[in-house]
Amino acid sequence: MDETRLLRRILFSELPTGKRPRGRPFKRYKDLLKQTLQKTVIDVKTWETIARDRPLWRRTIHEGSDHFKKMRREEAEE
Repeated sequence: MDETRLLRRILFSELPTGKRPRGRPFKRYKDLLKQTLQKTVIDVKTWETIARDRPLWRRTIHEGSDHFKKMRREEAEE
């Protein structure tokens, strides 16, 4: 197949114009949210159901943030 054919350029991603930015892609909001939930020891798979119950969600957030603060203090002391 000729290298200038559109189908070949699409299949092999050899477009002649444009440049990709250097470095890794920016994180999405969803990725940052999951990362924060993991740091606060909140289950990523069930957080949506917990969030529907406001008192449970507030308690979970407070416990998670307390745990996160405790872990940061321990890391800083080391």
